[in-house]
Amino acid sequence: MLEHGRYEPAFPHLSERERAVLDLLAAAYETARIAATLHLSVKTVRNYLTRLPRRIGAPDRAAAAEMARQAGLGRG
Repeated sequence: MLEHGRYEPAFPHLSERERAVLDLLAAAYETARIAATLHLSVKTVRNYLTRLPRRIGAPDRAAAAEMARQAGLGRG
């Protein structure tokens, strides 16, 4: 996103790692594939996926993925 002439990432309050997990979730990656892509354990990814909906104000993981897609994530 551009705001006042400068790039502002979607969900700027998230860490880069949280945004990366959310981006892959929005791209419909399964948990194991997110873990392999980001070189994380499946448990770590599950922890991110549990926290992320609340961090972005979504009621659940599916809604978080949809919000991320609407914000431009998940396009690879």
